[in-house]
Parts: sequence; C-alpha cells; structure tokens
Amino acid sequence: MINSTPTLSIKVTLHDGTAEGLREAEFVSRSIKIFAFKRSQLRNIKTRREELEVANELEAPGVYFLIESDDSATNGRRVYVGESGKAIRRLDFHNSDDDHSFWADTVVIVSKDLHDSNRKYVEWRFIDVAWKNLDWAVENKRTSPNEGGLSHGDRNVMDSFVLEAVTLIGTLGYRFLRLETGSRGSPIFKLRHQKNLEARMSLGDQGGFVVKQGSQASRKSSPNMTAYQNLRDELIKRGVLTGNGDSLVFSSEYSFSSPSAAGAVVTGRNSNGRTEWKLDNGRTYGEWDSQSEENIIDTPNDQGSSAVVNSPNPTKFEIIVGDSRATMVPMSSHEFVVLKGSWANPQQSPHLTSYRGLRDELKSKNVLVESDSRLQFTKNFTFASASAAGVAVTGRNTNGLTEWKLPDGTTYGEWRKK
Repeated sequence: MINSTPTLSIKVTLHDGTAEGLREAEFVSRSIKIFAFKRSQLRNIKTRREELEVANELEAPGVYFLIESDDSATNGRRVYVGESGKAIRRLDFHNSDDDHSFWADTVVIVSKDLHDSNRKYVEWRFIDVAWKNLDWAVENKRTSPNEGGLSHGDRNVMDSFVLEAVTLIGTLGYRFLRLETGSRGSPIFKLRHQKNLEARMSLGDQGGFVVKQGSQASRKSSPNMTAYQNLRDELIKRGVLTGNGDSLVFSSEYSFSSPSAAGAVVTGRNSNGRTEWKLDNGRTYGEWDSQSEENIIDTPNDQGSSAVVNSPNPTKFEIIVGDSRATMVPMSSHEFVVLKGSWANPQQSPHLTSYRGLRDELKSKNVLVESDSRLQFTKNFTFASASAAGVAVTGRNTNGLTEWKLPDGTTYGEWRKK
C-alpha cells in the first residue's frame, strides 16, 4: 500500500494506576522518554522522590510544554514550549510565577541526547510545528530557525528525534503538535493556475493532503470564495504562506484535511480538489482515487491459484479480447486470478502508462505464450489488483472496476459494492 509506515512498539506506564495520573511513554529500545502530568501533581511528584524514579529523571535536560486545559480554553487552547538543563527545576520556577496562568497540563521530554545546542534546536522545531496547528494558540513568538551551531547531519538526527517525540506525545492523548509528511509511496499531484503558478501535493502518512514547501499560491482571493478563506488568512498570519512577488509561497509543508481545502487555499477561490489536482499524465486525483486497487504496488504471483480450482462456485468476470475472452476470479480485495486458457491481446498500446513491464515479465515466466497469433495464459495467475489483471489481458490502460464484467453485464466495481 502507499502508506508503508513501520510498526512501532511503545511502552506506556501509568505510575498512579490511572489514565489521569502521572504517565510515561517511551520507545522500547530508544533513549527518549515522555512524561505527562497535571500542574497540580508537580509537588506530589517531587515529594515522592524515593518512591518514584521519575523525579530524578526529570532532573535531566529536557524540553517541556505547558498546556491549557480543554474546559478553560475560549479561543483555541494555549501551549507554551520551553527547555532547560534541569527540567523539573524550570517547572518549579514557572509554578511560582503568574506568567502562564493558563497552564494546567504538563508534558516533558527527557533524553541524554538533549545537550544545550540540541535543546535549543529542538525547542525551535517544536514551536515551529505547534504554530502550524491552527486549533492551538502558541504563547511563544515564531522566530527564525535556531540551528544552535549544529551540523546538517546533527540537525537531521534531531529532526528524527522530534518525529519520535510527536508520536509519543500523541500516544498520551495530546494533539497540539501537528506533523504530517508526504508518504514515500505517494504520487505527486500538481495544480497549475494563473498561467504560470504551480503547487505540488502528495498524500500524507496520516491520511491528510500535504502541499509541498515551495508551492505557489495566488496572492489574491476571489471575492466569491465561500470556503476556506479563514484558513487561508490564518496560514498567511502564521507565516505558512509568505509573499514572493506576484504570488504567495508555502514556507513549509502543510497538511490539509481534503484536496479541495488544499486547492482553495492555493488558488484563492472555490476549488474541486478531486478534479483540479492532476498527475503529470493528466489523470485527476479523483480518477486516481476511484481506482483504489491501483494504490497497490503489484507483484504478480501464482500462489493461491489452487483455491480457485477448489472453490465449488467461483464468481467469474470476463473481458472480451477480439473474438476471444479472458476470465478472472476475485479471491479477495488483493487477489485476482486470471484463469488458465484465458486469451490476451498480442499487441501492447504505446500509450500504456501503468504496469508497462508487466506483460514482458509474464512472457519471460512463460505465463503468457504465443498461440494462434494471440497470447494465452498457460496457468492460473494471481494479480494484486483487477486493473493489473486487465492490463495483462488487454495490453492497454484498463480500469478493472469497470471492464471486468459478469455475463449479465454487471461490472466488478458494481458487484463489489453489493
């Protein structure tokens, strides 16, 4: 699938035995730890020093977050980001002043990797990430990058640290850090507008729609724009969209909830993102998305074909190829078996864009062989999508949802919905 995010193992400890008490989260084999607790519990944590190792661990260098409670927020919950060589002592200082009277919940990150330069850089990264979450009000000012004298390699290491911390903080139920990047397997969709402006978008690793850094947006909004104008204004206010000559430019990646929201912010007008975002071959996001099977990277194989033979009444779909036909049996959402003896078009279209090497691979394995000026399947063969199976048969771009049909004309897509 597009999103190939690896499985992570996280250990969560409830030191008070409840989800509302002192909580700790950590990756099983890494040095980073996250502690979460209410402001009112700070004194108790310190007095239980002998019972709790946590108090000693909180003496370590760390980055912390002072968070407003949900029930007291009136215009977006507030959060403050800080850092210290001794985290718990800095929290003591904040607890004794009135500068952050909104503070109710606390999150602290500690790690042996957080020496002075690293802490400054990580603190800046967290402030920058928090500023992009429009549901939260960040008490820190947004500043220019503080690289702390770190090398490019060290910054990359600490960027990975930030990603890990965001995951752990989210595990404990806090959503003030919004950090979504484009999935590595996602295609790039482009939106060209106003003659020479272009924005680029990919699918996010958490289900969003990520417009890439450097994408160009219209400087002006249409007076008829009804949706997402407030979102656009807020992104300009927070510096995600910055002025650059006759256009606005995304200063960093930003994840939207829908392709239409992304399109509207980019163009400054109402936008149907499903039709305006396109691949280089002209295919729209909506067309790509509707062929959900093609979101699977296909690796043809001949495993599981015996299940078709053993099935008493398999549902058989057909594609007519000239005066012959091919037969396919769907075994699951990712197993589509073209049956032995099915015929295939001997010619391949020069306009084929998907699975271009698929038929050559089948020929090299003697799955497809020439017979009577045509190609024929020598055995049952399993594909990972109906469209891949259709391409193997027809030799051209194929929508497997609509082209494989039952004898009564019902398409595979219609049958699947039932």
